[in-house]
Amino acid sequence: MRIAYITDIDLNAHSGVRLKHVMQCGNWEKLGHEVVIFSMPNTEQVNISKVDIPIKHKIFDNKIASYFGGGFKAYCRKILSIPSVLRALRDYNPDFVYLRSMIYFPGLIRILNAYPTFIEYNTLVEEELKMVSSFKTRLMHGMGYEHLNKSARGFIGVTNEITQYYRDKYAKPSIAIGNGFDLNSYPDQTLKSKNQRPQLVFVGSPDMPWQGVDKFYQMSQRIEADFHLVGPSISDSLGCKDNFFQHGYLQKNLLDALYLKMDIAVGSLALHRKKMSEATPLKVREYCAYGLPIILAYNDTDLSGQEFVLEIDNTEDTIDKNIQRIKDFIQKWHNRRVPRQNVIPLIDYSVKERIRLNFIKDVLDNNGV
Repeated sequence: MRIAYITDIDLNAHSGVRLKHVMQCGNWEKLGHEVVIFSMPNTEQVNISKVDIPIKHKIFDNKIASYFGGGFKAYCRKILSIPSVLRALRDYNPDFVYLRSMIYFPGLIRILNAYPTFIEYNTLVEEELKMVSSFKTRLMHGMGYEHLNKSARGFIGVTNEITQYYRDKYAKPSIAIGNGFDLNSYPDQTLKSKNQRPQLVFVGSPDMPWQGVDKFYQMSQRIEADFHLVGPSISDSLGCKDNFFQHGYLQKNLLDALYLKMDIAVGSLALHRKKMSEATPLKVREYCAYGLPIILAYNDTDLSGQEFVLEIDNTEDTIDKNIQRIKDFIQKWHNRRVPRQNVIPLIDYSVKERIRLNFIKDVLDNNGV
């Protein structure tokens, strides 16, 4: 099949989402399909020349949008780029469009009207917007997202919770496929660390309250271990403590080096703040690639119930309630690694992408496309 993957991420910026795009599309190519990524970047600046991904791609900008500033510039770029995107799609003539969910903007529906489109949802978008977006953003999204979803051919959610929500609301074919990871792209890092004190890492952002960075800091106040926070911003509100280290954003090689020194990794600790209880974060899959045991406060679609995962309560007081369980888990896994063979059947993309494309093909066949 010929697949058009539409996204609004910046393909020039190294990120977990960009890595996911590359891994997904790379596996589709391995299965014999043709893929092109069409990107309308949700950024103020667009740099086309420095994109270094191994997947065919087209990036869309618009000169008129340059007269606007801030976030409105990216919004206008998307609207004004739609005619160019449609021309490129006509030239490519895809069998279907795979759309990563994004904030609605006028013109996006024209793509769904022209091609059978499947939308991937990584969160309950409307609930998340209530927490982190302005009234203006919520208003813009509210103008057309209902029509957008009604025009989709089907939904792929990264959790059962997300999938059930959109299936029930729009009565469309839907499937839950947790975020995966291309483990073949990462060498087996299951060598034991040699730390006198346990080392814990959390890749997250203080600006996203559902990640629970504040709870990670709370753990550092109660446990004899070193805690490492990696993220795009440094938070002054967390205070200063001898065993709490804020690294800011790290390039991949530096993050790799840090992972190799860690004993335990920590996933989101406060999903209840955006009324969710299930997730499959990319960062947690990356932890698994390094053989790191994991502490999290939600149901992971693929990983919950595994010996190397400690799932604590998804509540505001979870650290206080589970402090002894956390200490016991850290002691158990200090200077140990999770064997790669235990992880492959749970998260490897080679399994997940075959399921994804089989679902899409079945829907297209049943609709006479």
